[in-house]
Order: sequence, then structure tokens, then C-alpha cells
Amino acid sequence: MTALALCHWEAAESGLLDVTVESFEGHFAVHARESWLMARGFGRWCRWFRGPHGSARIAALASDPMAGNLP
Repeated sequence: MTALALCHWEAAESGLLDVTVESFEGHFAVHARESWLMARGFGRWCRWFRGPHGSARIAALASDPMAGNLP
């Protein structure tokens, strides 16, 4: 089996009403954009993967260790 493990974390110590646009964009870039880019790249690589069809996996993990922050 071949796998891609996504495990990343970026937090903004602010709530919905006081987060800045720049902080939100940084948070979004780490949690959504980078996950999508990695999954897309892995999918493209899997075209050349010689294992059984459907045997590649993606595991995505997220963490929110601080109560009340943006995530």
C-alpha cells in the first residue's frame, strides 16, 4: 500500500469576530489549500503507481489544541 499522511497545524488566537483577513488567509492556506495541493499531487503520482487499483490511501489529520481559536 502507498499512502500520503497530511498532519499540519496553524492556529490563530482569535475568534470569528476579531480575526484579521491576513490571519484567516494564512490559516486557510495551511488547512485547506495545502491539503488540496498535496492530495492533487498524490493523485497525479498514483496514475504511475503500479500497485493494485484502489490500494493507495490519504490520511488527513487536524488538531485544535486551543479552545476558542479560529479552527
